[in-house]
Amino acid sequence: MQAERAFAERGLHSTSLTTDILDPADVSVGSLYRQFSNKRDRLIAVFGECESPRPSIASLMSAPERSSFADVLQVCLCTLLDDLDRREDAWWLQYRERLSPDRSIRDVVEAGWRAWAMVVCVALSRWYAGSEQQIALATRIVAHALPPCSRTI
Repeated sequence: MQAERAFAERGLHSTSLTTDILDPADVSVGSLYRQFSNKRDRLIAVFGECESPRPSIASLMSAPERSSFADVLQVCLCTLLDDLDRREDAWWLQYRERLSPDRSIRDVVEAGWRAWAMVVCVALSRWYAGSEQQIALATRIVAHALPPCSRTI
C-alpha cells in the first residue's frame, strides 16, 4: 500500500500527501478528504490496516499441544519474524512513529504492541501448562521487546 510505504519511509511530517501518496496511487485529493479529515487521520487508518497478522498467532492457540515450552516460544517468534518479512513497511512505520510527539499516534502504536504481547502471552499460557515462573519470564521477554514508549502490558 502506497500510504503505508510512504509513512514508513518518511514519517508523518515528512510525507507529502500529494507527491508521496495520492499521485503514485492515482487518487484525487477530494477522494482522500471524503474519507479522512487530514494526513494524521490517514496515518491512523494505516495503523489499523497493519493489524492483520495477529489472528495468525491467535489461531495457534487452537493447535495441538506442543511438546515443550521452547517449541511454543519458537512458533510464536517465527510467526512474528515471518510477518516482519511480509510486512516490513508496517513494522517500520510502527517503529518510526513510536516516539511521535502526537499522543494519539503514540497511543495507537502502543495499543498495537500491547495487543501483540498479549496474543503471544495468551498463546504461551494456553499451550504450555508449565510453571507460572516460565510464563511470567516469557511475558517479561515479550514486554521488553516492545518499543520504549510501551513497556507496560
